[in-house]
Amino acid sequence: MTNLAIDQRLSVQSETEEEFSSDDFDDNSSSLSSSNNSSKINLQSLGVDQVCLPFGGSVVVTTETEAKAKYFSRRKILLCNGTHTTLAFITLVKEMQKNQNESVTPLSDMGLPGNYKLLDFARADEEGKRMIWAWLLARCYIITQEFSEEVLKSSHGVSSMKEAVKSLVDYAWIMLQRFSKVPDTTGRVLSGGVVKRYNGRLKNVLESVRNFQNQKQDTKESKQSLSAEQSLNMVLEAAAEDTTAGRPDVSKRFMYQALRDLVSDAMPIAKEKERRDSGLVATSNASSPVETRKYRFMSAMRKLFWSSSQ
Repeated sequence: MTNLAIDQRLSVQSETEEEFSSDDFDDNSSSLSSSNNSSKINLQSLGVDQVCLPFGGSVVVTTETEAKAKYFSRRKILLCNGTHTTLAFITLVKEMQKNQNESVTPLSDMGLPGNYKLLDFARADEEGKRMIWAWLLARCYIITQEFSEEVLKSSHGVSSMKEAVKSLVDYAWIMLQRFSKVPDTTGRVLSGGVVKRYNGRLKNVLESVRNFQNQKQDTKESKQSLSAEQSLNMVLEAAAEDTTAGRPDVSKRFMYQALRDLVSDAMPIAKEKERRDSGLVATSNASSPVETRKYRFMSAMRKLFWSSSQ
């Protein structure tokens, strides 16, 4: 067993891991993701100089800098947790629309977050696949704007920005396919709070993309030598490179529309849950503290299962 000394906020990870997130945790918390063949840990604010990890081997990779650790942590939140959130709200919107069309259950009586089977990429129709992929590409774009080119290139072990973006997009695509292999529910994914996740992992993506596109490039202060528009073009071009992988075609215009549509369609759900949480609306379908604890327990058991099956 190899002992590894890890500085504060450094990340230990395998680039081939399957990331199962604790979606009910806050975005600034430490995270553990594991699968049956590899694992990932982001260690944040340890408060100690050294830690001896109880595992080792070729699949364990340590970051050399705090900047890289922040990158891997942010990538996990935006791509893994964020995509779970995207899928959860698409699922809820479809359930809400189905109920409205069939005049079955009004939104005021709909379970929120409920325990609906999470829609995944494999089961989505063609338009749904495009929307899911467009959201994930938008998240990749945000990452390219939040981190310097040097961090992106060094984190992916490449020498050019084009290669780094391609590596990031390929990673996102593989992760998305893996999500389809593990059943999940809206209750588990949104157990951290429907309103909180809507504002912090859905609506904020649209706001960030708008801000990046509207800001003027200051070459003296910017981390990037590329403009926001150039970075977005690079992400979309990287996504379109592998035409044999079954990736949906996503244009810039479609990506913007996909972001606006889901944020708009999910807004009534967030507002309804906010009313319930504020006590203005009483409903037997609202998640109780007991249900919330149940979903958190399920998350913990889910992680334990995948960790123990290595």
